[in-house]
Amino acid sequence: MMNEAIELLELGFRPIPLHKGTKKSRIPWKEYQKRPPTEDEVRRWWEDAPDANVAIVMGSGAVVVDADSPEAVAWIEAHLPRTPWRVKTARGYHYYYRTKESVPSVSNRELKIDLQSTGKYVVAPPSVHESGTVYRWDRDGGTESWDLSDLPVLTLSDVLRVQKGLEKGKAFSGSIFDLRDVELPLNHPITETVEEGGRNNAAASIVGQLIHQGLRAHEIRARVFEWNASNPDPLDDVELSKVISSIVGTHERKTGEMKVKPMASDVGAVRIASKGPGEEVSRFKAMRPPGILGEVFDYYQASAPHPNELLATQAALALGSVVLGRRYTTTERNFASLYLVSIAKSTTGKEHGRTVINAILNASGTGDLMSGSGYTSPGAVYSELKERPNHIAVIDEFGKYLEATQATGNSQLKEAVTVLVEAFGVLHSSLRPKSYSEMSGQAREKVVIDRPAITLLGLTTPNQFYDALGSGDVETGVLGRLLVIESKAPRRKRQKIRVDVTPPGRVIAWVKEARDDGGMHEVGELTSPDMAPDPTVVAFDEDAERVIDQFEDEVLRRQDELEAKRLDVLLGRSVELAMRISLILALSVDVRRPLITGDLARWAVAYVRQAAESLVSSVSSRMNESGYASLRGRVLEAVLAAGPRGLTEYEVGRALKSIEPRRRGEILRDLRESREIDFVRMEGSGRPREAWVALEDVG
Repeated sequence: MMNEAIELLELGFRPIPLHKGTKKSRIPWKEYQKRPPTEDEVRRWWEDAPDANVAIVMGSGAVVVDADSPEAVAWIEAHLPRTPWRVKTARGYHYYYRTKESVPSVSNRELKIDLQSTGKYVVAPPSVHESGTVYRWDRDGGTESWDLSDLPVLTLSDVLRVQKGLEKGKAFSGSIFDLRDVELPLNHPITETVEEGGRNNAAASIVGQLIHQGLRAHEIRARVFEWNASNPDPLDDVELSKVISSIVGTHERKTGEMKVKPMASDVGAVRIASKGPGEEVSRFKAMRPPGILGEVFDYYQASAPHPNELLATQAALALGSVVLGRRYTTTERNFASLYLVSIAKSTTGKEHGRTVINAILNASGTGDLMSGSGYTSPGAVYSELKERPNHIAVIDEFGKYLEATQATGNSQLKEAVTVLVEAFGVLHSSLRPKSYSEMSGQAREKVVIDRPAITLLGLTTPNQFYDALGSGDVETGVLGRLLVIESKAPRRKRQKIRVDVTPPGRVIAWVKEARDDGGMHEVGELTSPDMAPDPTVVAFDEDAERVIDQFEDEVLRRQDELEAKRLDVLLGRSVELAMRISLILALSVDVRRPLITGDLARWAVAYVRQAAESLVSSVSSRMNESGYASLRGRVLEAVLAAGPRGLTEYEVGRALKSIEPRRRGEILRDLRESREIDFVRMEGSGRPREAWVALEDVG
C-alpha cells in the first residue's frame, strides 16, 4: 500500500493512512488540509502499518462526488461533466474533479450523493472496504492519461446542481448556492441563521477565519455574501462590504502581509506627475484584467499572430464594455461604455482585437452587438443607434478618421464626432438629434435614443494618430473621452497558431449570463432605442470609494499643473473612466453578485493613470510635429513681421484668414503663455492701439 500512497503524493494528492479495513484515520490529519505530507511521513506511516488503507484529503485542488447507489451513478453520468477518473466503491463510484476556487461540501440525501471538498477525505484505491470490496480505478473510456490537469473543472454552479438535484440545462433559482444547507469548513456555525444584533460579529468572525485559510478577497466576499443572504434579516450589502473591508484592513496593518491577495496582477504604474514637454513617460506596464476578462486576454494572446499584452487588455475591456452596456450602472451612475484607442506600429497585429471580439460575440449568440467600422455623419450615428442602441464600432485607421473631421467641407463627419462626444455623457438619459439637413422633421422626432451605449475601439499607428491632432481636438475634449494606450512593442515574426484555438467556453457562458436578466425585462428593453431596461446597480465598497476619492484629488492637482499648457482637459474624464472600468471588472469577477472592491478600483485607477499620463506626454511632445506646429509658426511669423506696431485682432484675422478663428485664438494664447508674444496697449498721439506684438519688439 505504501507504493500506491507515494504515487498519489507524486500526482499532487495528499494521502493519509486509515486503519485496516475501515474509513477511520490512524493519525491526526487536519494539518494536511493546509500542507501535503512529506514522502518521509508517508513512508513512516506505512512502515508502521503496512496493511493500512489509504485516503486522500480533499480541498487541495481536487474534490470527489460520491455516488452511493445505481440511481446516483445514473444522475451524475447525465448531469455533471464527464470525468476520466472514477473509483469503483462498494455501492457505487467516486468521481474525481478539480476546482479553480473554493467549493463547499454538500449532500443530497434523496439522490444519495455527497460532494466531498475541504474538510473531508475519501478512501482511495487499493484500500479494502469492511465488506471485503477492493476500491479500484475504473478509467472512463480506457484513457491512459494520468494527470490532474486532465480532470474537468467542477464549478459552484455544479455544486448547486448536486445539492438541489437540478437537471442539466434547468435554470437556477436564487443565488449560486444556498448556504443554509451547505457545510463550510468554518468554526462559526454558518449553517445556522443569525438574528439581528449578531450579524456584524458573525460576519467578522467568518471573514477572519477565511483570511487565515488563505482565501483571496473575492472568494471571501462571495462566501460571506452568500451566508448573509441565508439570514432572515440580512445585512445591507454596503454595510457587509464595510465589515469585510475593515477586517481585511486590520489584518494587513497588524501583520504587514497581504494574505488576502489582490485580484489584479501587479499594478505598479507611473503616477500622474509633472513632466516637461517631450519628456518620455515610462512604457505601459502590462495588466491582465481580473476575472473572466483575464481569459479574454489569454484567448487574444493564444490566437494572435502577433501577441501584444496591451492590445489584448484593450480588446478585453472593449468586449466587457459592449456586453455590459445599458444593463448595469454604479451607484454613481457610471455605465460601462468606453471609447478606447489602441496605437501600435503597422504590421504588429493591432487588428486582431476586432477578430477576438467578433468571434466571442458570434459564439455567444450576440453578434448583433458588432456594428460597422465608423460613422460618416450625425445621421449615421443616430441610424446605427436606432438599429442597435447598444453596440461596438471598431474603426481602423482611427487617426485618419480624426484627421478627416478637420478637413474643409467635411462638416458632416465633424458633426458625427460631436454626437459621439455627446453620447458619451448621456448614458443615463436620452440622446436627441439636432436639426440637420439629411433628416426630415418626422424622422428626427422618431430618433430619440434612450440610454445610448456605444463602445468604440479605434485602431491606429502613432504617426496617423498624432499627426491628426491639433489644439482644437484637445480643447473640445475629444481626447479626454478616449482611453488611449500606445504599444511600443517592436515588430516580430508571426507566432504559429493552432487551428483549434476557439473562444473559451467560460467566456461564452459569461457573455450569455451577463446579457440574460432571467426574464426580468422584455427583449425589447435590451434592443429598442426608446425602451431601455432598469439597470442593475453595482455598489462601491468603502475601500473602493477611498481609492476613487484619492485618485480624484490626484487628478485635480495634475490638472492645475497642466492648465497653463491647456492640456488639463486630457484628464477631465479620468475619474469617470476609472469608475466605468471598475464596474466592468466587478462584473467580470462576479456577474451574479457584483461589488466594486478596493482591489478592482486600484486596478482601474492604475490603468487609467498610465493611459492619461502617457497621452499628456505624447500630446505635449508630438504636437510640435503635427500640423499645429506649422500653423503656430505662421501666426508667430506674421506677428514678428509686423514689428513694434504689432497686429490688431482685425489685422490678425485678415492676415491669417485661412486659419479658423477658434484655432487662431488658441495659438495666440499659446504664444502668449510661452512668452513669445503679448497683447499690449500702445499710447500715442491719437487713439490708443491694442495689438499683438512680439516680446522682442515690446519697448
